[in-house]
Amino acid sequence: MDDPQILYSEHDGVHFLRFRGNILHDMAPMLEDFLDQLERHGAGHNYLLDLTETYNIDSTMLGLLARIANRVRERGDAPPTLVCSGEDIIDLLIGIGFDQVFQLMACDGAPLGEGRPLKAGATDHETLARTMLNAHKELIALKDDNRLLFDDVIQLLEGGLRPGKA
Repeated sequence: MDDPQILYSEHDGVHFLRFRGNILHDMAPMLEDFLDQLERHGAGHNYLLDLTETYNIDSTMLGLLARIANRVRERGDAPPTLVCSGEDIIDLLIGIGFDQVFQLMACDGAPLGEGRPLKAGATDHETLARTMLNAHKELIALKDDNRLLFDDVIQLLEGGLRPGKA
């Protein structure tokens, strides 16, 4: 798999997001914009997130997944489902508290359905930094123990943003 992708489809009110390849922070503004659009277009959403074809995922992208779970929890809806195949990814997700806000399901690696790729727009450095900052704050909101892991990242990102922009 050369290029990482986030594929999307929707069926009967369930939003399917499949993450392929190395899912890194440079994809975060695209996913954040997409999630903003979904939130603007309606109330509750059910989510199924497929990480069966994910090789690596960084903390920024994990923070955006945490955002989904945090919003669902705020609405009082059933937790989103997150499907993954690799034990290393499952261990990582449990370690940062995803098992408390997602239904985690192990899968044999068979991907769930197809979808259309999310399209990235132009992103400047400040937008990327703000997205990364917000994503890491979502991880801390998920589990207070995550503060030890990500507080330095948050301080660094806050220091790099112009005053009044964070």
